[in-house]
Amino acid sequence: MDSAHLTLLLVSLSLTCCAQFDVQQPRRMVVPEGGTARLSCSLDHQDIQKFNVHWFQQMPGSSPSFILLHNSNSTTRWGDVHFQRFQPMMNIRNNTHFLLITQVTTNDSARYWCMVTKEHFYPVWGNGTYLSVSGGKDVLTPSVTLLSSEESLSRASIFLIMCLVSKFYPAVIEVTWKLDNQTTPGQVTTGPLLPDEDGSYSTTSILEVPSYQWTNFSSASCEVRHDSSLTVISRHLSVCSK
Repeated sequence: MDSAHLTLLLVSLSLTCCAQFDVQQPRRMVVPEGGTARLSCSLDHQDIQKFNVHWFQQMPGSSPSFILLHNSNSTTRWGDVHFQRFQPMMNIRNNTHFLLITQVTTNDSARYWCMVTKEHFYPVWGNGTYLSVSGGKDVLTPSVTLLSSEESLSRASIFLIMCLVSKFYPAVIEVTWKLDNQTTPGQVTTGPLLPDEDGSYSTTSILEVPSYQWTNFSSASCEVRHDSSLTVISRHLSVCSK
């Protein structure tokens, strides 16, 4: 990322709370290998063709890197590398800007951010879209194991459950927790993505539940979504304890 966009990135993050409008991005997208990804960026109550639209790619475990800037005057500037497969497109009728990525591979699996700028407006970010590319020969389905603390609840103030997710590729993955099939009230800590020697990745997610709350539930589950392998894997505490 060049210095100008790095400065803009840092300043805009500090000003996001003061946004005068919302930027909408879908949370996730799955595209088969060799296909074309069309990532959208829409504005709420503003005319997007009057704004400059910036796109960034964030690989898992890395900082966002600048892809391109599509100015309101229709000129385009790419980052340090000329991404021939990355092209901007505007749909005025739907007030939406698109980033087109052609001939996608699993290496394109990442989070993609759009940011809009205009004179007299604060820079405003979308929430980012997780792009997962499926069907590649190098895609690996994750292995999921659920572990719990063995200490007696009478002696422990916190009950810990760890979800170990290993041997998956690409690294875009989502881990969610539920207690009795409901969104968890506990504290969740997600570990870093760790590369393995074979090119796969591993990560952990730990759920902390106060013991006095844990006694009110009958089950806990960890759900792992890996769109590149088109899998959703759930592990329940009862399964692990057998």
